Amino acid sequence: MLKIHQRLGLATAVPMLAGLLTGPSAKNSSANRNLHVGLGTAAAAMYLATAYFAVRAPNIPGAGPKKGATRIHRALAFVHYPAMILTPIAGFAAKRQLERGQDAHSLGAQHATIATTAAVSFLLAMGVMVINF
Repeated sequence: MLKIHQRLGLATAVPMLAGLLTGPSAKNSSANRNLHVGLGTAAAAMYLATAYFAVRAPNIPGAGPKKGATRIHRALAFVHYPAMILTPIAGFAAKRQLERGQDAHSLGAQHATIATTAAVSFLLAMGVMVINF
């Protein structure tokens, strides 16, 4: 299960980064917004599948307490998991506000910040495991 978690995590980075890159142009037109929403939806679905395999993986008997890179990886999960839950909520708020002709405000205005926090902490968690120290 951890192998699947690793592979899905690497694959999840693709739509996540693509969503970040298409974010600024999402304000310009509904076609750009729909592309951004599609990429964000794919990233969220893949992220949830990745998290499922991490949570459901059995503990290795006799492995002892988590240390080193694994400990940092798990600590970063406490940052990117809530951010990944809040990102689509804030995105939906921003989308509705833009469709009404308003500027994004309140939670909608924080969508980019929350999404960037989620992506950076996710990529750092992935990088910590790739560069295992």
